[in-house]
Amino acid sequence: MKIDDVFHIIVNDIDSMPVQRYSIAHEIGHILLSNGLREYEAERFAIGILAPACVLWKLNLHSAEDIAKVCNISITAAKNRAKRMEILYARNKFLTSPLERQVYSQFLDFIDKNNDMGSSSHIKRV
Repeated sequence: MKIDDVFHIIVNDIDSMPVQRYSIAHEIGHILLSNGLREYEAERFAIGILAPACVLWKLNLHSAEDIAKVCNISITAAKNRAKRMEILYARNKFLTSPLERQVYSQFLDFIDKNNDMGSSSHIKRV
């Protein structure tokens, strides 16, 4: 919602925190990328900032449950990300673009904190 040239994102406080986080990221995508941004692009923006592929790759996360827990996103969003990650893992072309390497470097502290992903019992939510 835009009031007096100021954007306001309103979320339902009954929704879980992972759902609220995703909704906010999705709406930021609409605001930042353009007013005409389609839903698909807003969804990609949201998942790109909440669960970057290069970070999931480095943490060797594959299951939706692990992705949801580590990234604090809904299981629905995590299932979609896990499906996409299957394709990306098969391609094995991580860190090939300068932008992806920049994102990766910005998440190094997060990666270090969550690097012991040997089993779900070791996963920490940040």
